[in-house]
Amino acid sequence: KARAEAVRTAEIYRGCFAIAKCPSKGLESPTVVGAQAANELLNIAGVKASFVLTTYNKEVYVSARAIDEVNVQVMMEKLGGGGHINIAGAQVKRPIDEVEDMLKEMMSYIRRKKTRNESNFIGRCQISWKKRRNR
Repeated sequence: KARAEAVRTAEIYRGCFAIAKCPSKGLESPTVVGAQAANELLNIAGVKASFVLTTYNKEVYVSARAIDEVNVQVMMEKLGGGGHINIAGAQVKRPIDEVEDMLKEMMSYIRRKKTRNESNFIGRCQISWKKRRNR
């Protein structure tokens, strides 16, 4: 039920990124459900990468999945996580809306640049996040 809710309410951002928030209340393993939802979101036509955010134990768990063109490993490393090019994740001690904003900032930058030069992408995001942390 929670997985279906996450998929049903997912936002398609910039035409190719699916972002969803997975409800965790009453679930024994909400992070597993979030990962399953991230897998399922890749079945939506045009979606290149999916990100499911699940609040659990006062942290936001991000499950990221991708098809070919997007390296979610690099994105999750910027949030303190890791993984592989097509399957990655992170645990972030920030409010869920702030984590969503950070992801959207990365996605917007990817779409603007239309490049796979990840070193420039990483540098750009680091500058912005440093400013945010100093608020």
